Amino acid sequence: MSIYKRGDIWYIYYVRNGKRIRRAVSTDKRIAEQILRNELVNLDRKMAGIPCDISLRELVEEYLKYSKANKKEKSYLRDKQHFAHLPDLIDMNLKISQLSSTIQKQMDDYKTSKLSQGASPFTVNGFIMTLKALFSKAVKWNYLVANPLNGLEKVKTMRTPRPRFLSSEEIERVLDACKGELHNAVIMFIYTGLRTAELLYLEWDDIDFSRNLIKIQGKDIWSPKDYECRDIPIHPCLKETLLQQKQTANGSFVFFNSSGSRELDKKLRNTTNGIIYVGLYKKFKRRLARLGIKDVCLHTLRHTFGSHCVMAGIDLPTIAKLMGHADIKTTMIYAHLSPQHIKNAINKLHFDPPPPPATDLPQDAA
Repeated sequence: MSIYKRGDIWYIYYVRNGKRIRRAVSTDKRIAEQILRNELVNLDRKMAGIPCDISLRELVEEYLKYSKANKKEKSYLRDKQHFAHLPDLIDMNLKISQLSSTIQKQMDDYKTSKLSQGASPFTVNGFIMTLKALFSKAVKWNYLVANPLNGLEKVKTMRTPRPRFLSSEEIERVLDACKGELHNAVIMFIYTGLRTAELLYLEWDDIDFSRNLIKIQGKDIWSPKDYECRDIPIHPCLKETLLQQKQTANGSFVFFNSSGSRELDKKLRNTTNGIIYVGLYKKFKRRLARLGIKDVCLHTLRHTFGSHCVMAGIDLPTIAKLMGHADIKTTMIYAHLSPQHIKNAINKLHFDPPPPPATDLPQDAA
């Protein structure tokens, strides 16, 4: 088997069952090599009685079944939404081994077109990442030998701006403006750094008052981000608030119980369009509007926790653990608030400098 070039075109060549196969495939050597490998894999699969080359439509259908069974509902719906745009970009009946020669150019054209239409780089990159995941799974399932989107560059984006957080004075004003259960929820956010969904799905069984711990853990109706469980110590001020909240609780959830079942509450708490979430979000934004505090949402309270932890001198790895960050790079967005820890690190260096070299004293003139 081999590839060779005639003019500007690369050809593949191999022999199978005594028959010589030659075919023009691409102007790109790397793509020609990939197509040759795919063809040989498909021939081996065919000889073994294994389904070989499938269409893009069949691959998407198979991937969506996998996505629905293995991903969160929100992720599955995002995959489904992205794949709904594929027929406008690529012929869904094409065999996936035939995509290698054209798909990178098609994706570059897609990026240019969407950006010119006003789509954000994050929207375009999200679509690209979904397709890359699709073809990576095709490689894992032995439909392809390599991902045809390897090397495709994402749209460059500006660095994430430093997160907005509330100052101590703003926190005091917000707490004064929020009453009842909303007031208690704000205290919960700023003393724990919980994500909004983590607060909404928190149940009394997740709080251990004897050990002063809040457990963020998966349950039958919800699971935390990245399926990571963690414990958060309860601050004394927060414990007092939680004990007050428990006295008026009328359900299994710590905050915003409805009169329905837990399954109904799951839908009401959905952080995309759930009634409880939307109501909490709007109520909080109204309080902020009255105070004249701008560029703040519920997630800002999580940033407030992380930022004040850094300013209080807590080290970044500990903050990452408290906030449930899978990667310390995420926590580094707060590092600029603590230049002192960088100075302290430098001050730990200690060297014993060698004595200065002796200088030759001038001899007295004879």
